[in-house]
Amino acid sequence: MQKTFVLLFLFVMFLVCALPTMAGVDWKAFDVGNFQSAIFNTGIVGFPQDPTRNPSGWWPAGTNDSYIFSGDLWIGAKKGGKVGVSVSDARNSEIWPADDVPEVVSKKPGTTTKGTPTSQSLFYKATDTNPAVNKNPLGLGIEVNGFQWSFSPLYDFFILEHKIKNIGSDTLQDLYIAFRYDVDVSSGEAGTASYSADDFVALDETPDSRNPDAHPNRHLSYGYSNATAKGYVGVRVLDAYGGTDPKARTQKIPFTAH
Repeated sequence: MQKTFVLLFLFVMFLVCALPTMAGVDWKAFDVGNFQSAIFNTGIVGFPQDPTRNPSGWWPAGTNDSYIFSGDLWIGAKKGGKVGVSVSDARNSEIWPADDVPEVVSKKPGTTTKGTPTSQSLFYKATDTNPAVNKNPLGLGIEVNGFQWSFSPLYDFFILEHKIKNIGSDTLQDLYIAFRYDVDVSSGEAGTASYSADDFVALDETPDSRNPDAHPNRHLSYGYSNATAKGYVGVRVLDAYGGTDPKARTQKIPFTAH
């Protein structure tokens, strides 16, 4: 059975081995806002292969002060009664660029998928069916749209929208989708031997101050430092649903934050 799942998540910023060399791997950076990061067409966010060239959660913009090591997409399901997992990982990704869109497409300015103007949009397509990198694929097609704005108060975050579809012939059961982020807060902070060793994580479940009735729980997972870092970095799932109609409440997918 083919079914499409759509997930939108907000990556927000408040005050070793490289990827294998194969044709098609590409990245473009969100670079019009105050929070800058590379987006790879293998499902990876950040990952500073070259710390001076490859932004990995740089904040504020222009400082090369990194708040992300890498962000990955993990998808698991039962296929033919057996549990399978496809993951994007900066070291050995099982999610790979689709042949028909071999690069990340960046537009400045751009529009969101709802037609709203945005200062920058990104788009790429990927699958988990490349036999060179995934021996046991689930049979997934993935489309990712990203959006960022260049002006306050909207320039300290970006949004990624994932459309995930079963393009195989097998029915997938008990499907789970997760975003795993390794946030190393402030590579430029002083007073610590390892800037990642003094980091903590927490979950903000307070109501949204601007619209508490509609959003009684932020579901914002974030990382922060107990040293000199001036900001913290968080991830929030904005919506998740099956099918193509985000207003169909029967298709809403429950989500949790950890």
